[in-house]
Amino acid sequence: MGDSFVSWLTSSSKRSQRGEGKLKAIIYTVILFAGVFAAVKIVPVYVAEYQLSDKITEQARFAVVNRYTEDQIRDIIFKVVQDLDIPANREDIKCRTPITGS
Repeated sequence: MGDSFVSWLTSSSKRSQRGEGKLKAIIYTVILFAGVFAAVKIVPVYVAEYQLSDKITEQARFAVVNRYTEDQIRDIIFKVVQDLDIPANREDIKCRTPITGS
């Protein structure tokens, strides 16, 4: 009886060691690393876009009050673009002041 129990125990443990768990772990690890890699590449772009959009909105609201010219506004926005390492030229920034009819 002891020999049959030992042979049953060893055969059942060999059956459960087919490597399926290792393959799943490798696949999940690859998926996890791919997600982290994508987040590292994508999140900074969204943060930079949000910061630039916020600065443009701020300048649009207060430029008239501060009596900035179009060139001054363009310089301020271009400085932010450079700080955020966004590949753009000063000429790419289009700025126009509203025409007020008095």
